[in-house]
Amino acid sequence: MGLPVVRGYGWAYPKSMSRRSDRGPRRWLPVAMGHSRNGVIAYLLIAFGVAWGGIAFIFFVLDGSLMNPLLQIPVAFAPAIAALAVRKWVTKEGFGDAGGRLRLRPAKRYYLIAWIGPVAVLAAAIGLAAALAGYRPDFAAVPELVFGADLPWAAVLGIALAAPIAAMPVFWGEEFGWRGYLQQRVGRGPLSAALITGFIWAAWHYPLVFTDYAGGGDEALTIVTWTAQIMLQAIVLAWLFLRSGSVWVACLAHAGNNLVIGTFGHPLLVEQGGFAGWQVNLLESAPLAAVCAWILLTGRLTAAGMAQNTAATGIPAAARWLLTGMSTIGFIGSGNIGGAIARLAVKAGHRVVLSNSRGPETLADLVAELGPNAAAATPAEAAAAADIAVVSIPLHAYRSVPVEELRGKVVFDTNNYYPQRDGQIPELDDESTTVSELLQAHLPESFVIKAFNNIFQDHVVELARPSGHPERSLLAIAGDDAAAKRTATDLLDELGYDAYDVGPLAEGWRYQRDTPAYGLYFSAPFTWGEPAPAPRRLTPEILEPALKAAKRYRDM
Repeated sequence: MGLPVVRGYGWAYPKSMSRRSDRGPRRWLPVAMGHSRNGVIAYLLIAFGVAWGGIAFIFFVLDGSLMNPLLQIPVAFAPAIAALAVRKWVTKEGFGDAGGRLRLRPAKRYYLIAWIGPVAVLAAAIGLAAALAGYRPDFAAVPELVFGADLPWAAVLGIALAAPIAAMPVFWGEEFGWRGYLQQRVGRGPLSAALITGFIWAAWHYPLVFTDYAGGGDEALTIVTWTAQIMLQAIVLAWLFLRSGSVWVACLAHAGNNLVIGTFGHPLLVEQGGFAGWQVNLLESAPLAAVCAWILLTGRLTAAGMAQNTAATGIPAAARWLLTGMSTIGFIGSGNIGGAIARLAVKAGHRVVLSNSRGPETLADLVAELGPNAAAATPAEAAAAADIAVVSIPLHAYRSVPVEELRGKVVFDTNNYYPQRDGQIPELDDESTTVSELLQAHLPESFVIKAFNNIFQDHVVELARPSGHPERSLLAIAGDDAAAKRTATDLLDELGYDAYDVGPLAEGWRYQRDTPAYGLYFSAPFTWGEPAPAPRRLTPEILEPALKAAKRYRDM
């Protein structure tokens, strides 16, 4: 017997999934709130396509060896190429959260860990090999094995410490993509983001298993152990990046992994010790697992743990949701509806930046009421600070909404058309478009979601309920972008409402002014100017017939 189905206007989905549009098994790749699934998919296609195509070309066309660093470099830059292309031309979101600054002074402890850590991991792996398998390393042979020359040990140690620093720009090719882009756009928190990124990062390496790069041995075991090792590295690199706020710290650690653990570990453990590649992966994974256990058991990669460090390290603003569970909601208009939504947002643990047409100083009382997670700014500043924006202004002023600052962002539109206030707008009068489509046309590179348009201002806070509460209400949403609607659904869930997907923006007229769905949250008919009836919970059984009964103004 199938799940009972709740039918919306022109679509249906299982009742158990009804409060979150496009949730469930189809969401094979969880995307962080405020980010585009299309951007993530485009990134993966480019990163994998360029790298795997490059490996095939080197191996089959050039008949080259991937042990040659000059041939590795073009492949290694595939993630950076993908991130640059997506940020610049696909999502056009810019580079504000890429962690591109060095941040040498505030992140110095993490640079030190990234620099010395790989040496400690290699030493621990050799110690394990000695303890578990009776391996006796011949350190005197290391210079000849690694460099093909009898160098003094001081020179060997100097090279081991200097090489990762010198190679940081090379490893930026991967880290700018994996940590600087992908990690901040997948998962539902720091750990899940690190694990998802780690698994994808491991899969990206799989073709190397079938080349001379991986050290030989059983290929299936190599894939399994290499995947585990790379996912452990991903946790460590995630912690270093998020704690430091700089992708360059991850570059240094990644360089150390390859140039210290890889360059010295392979000749010592494979050539001298006789271990297979997969066995070396296990030996090197053990100390990494201990480091990961320390990171996780001490809460250093939890939302709460990361939140304690955000202010001190200056984490990129657009990564705040990943680190702390917080996003910044920017308000263009902070009146009755905007102020009510801001109250819910702060209660849910988000930051809010408020603005209006009269200046930040006029919002001092509301900011004081909302507390330390609220600030006032100009509309342009609020839009720039926003991960998600709410436009709640008189419709006639919609052309004043900042365009460039909202590029690539999800924008909630709470507006309604009142001719007595807004004047006559011909394209709305002849119904050739709708209110939210007007805003979408003004913001062509944003993702407009029509929401909060048919609920009374006092009911916004009054009807909000936690997820799963039996008295929880629906809010109708409409939008043209599926990923944006998922973001809207996630945010509404945190604010206290289930989302009901009405369809594209063009269908938003079904809950505009004077339709049956407008004002449904009143428990009795309501006449403006008279005392308002008590609010009521809005359910699918109430909302769906009202949406279907909607008529165009010309047909009323």
